[in-house]
Amino acid sequence: MKTSEGFVKLYREAFDLLKDSRPAFLLLLLIGFRAKRIDPTYSVHKLKVNEAFLGDYEVIGLTRSEYRTAIEKLEKEGLVKFQATPKGTIAT
Repeated sequence: MKTSEGFVKLYREAFDLLKDSRPAFLLLLLIGFRAKRIDPTYSVHKLKVNEAFLGDYEVIGLTRSEYRTAIEKLEKEGLVKFQATPKGTIAT
């Protein structure tokens, strides 16, 4: 995964997620890194502010099963909303 300059702000509560579910924590970080900070003038996936495109869960070392479980955990905790598309998943 190529990263650009910048940072991800995490609240201390996010570290509780690390103790409960490492895959969910990794997915949350990936979403944070990829989330759009401003409305792009052009977006291949039509993303808006606070949205990130997912689908390549292997880059953070997750299996398909871990990825699906992490999605369920993040939704249950109310941290992220997911929208499935034919080309991947959009996280808000």
